[in-house]
Amino acid sequence: FYFILFYFILFYFILFYFILFYFILFYFILFYFILFYFILFYFILFYFILFYFILFYFILFYFILFYFILFYFILFYFILFYFILFYFILFYFILFYFILFYFILFYFILFLLILYSFI
Repeated sequence: FYFILFYFILFYFILFYFILFYFILFYFILFYFILFYFILFYFILFYFILFYFILFYFILFYFILFYFILFYFILFYFILFYFILFYFILFYFILFYFILFYFILFYFILFLLILYSFI
């Protein structure tokens, strides 16, 4: 009887600790597995977000820089073009009236000379 009782208790004791051991092992593994994938997921998510965040601001920065440069480049050449145009027109306008003035003066003097030659 005690022999049977001893082995019965031993069997259930071993069974209990065996089940307890594997239960603990299972939840331990499960816990670290979940923890590992959780950390991995948030790590990947973090670097993914960081990468696209950096990429977005990098693209935005160069986009703004490009259009800023383009805008000032266009503005500069636009101003330069109209500046040159203005002075070109001014120059030819002055030249034209200068020539016209001397042309009229020349023919006026010529006319007067011819007129006085008849007098």
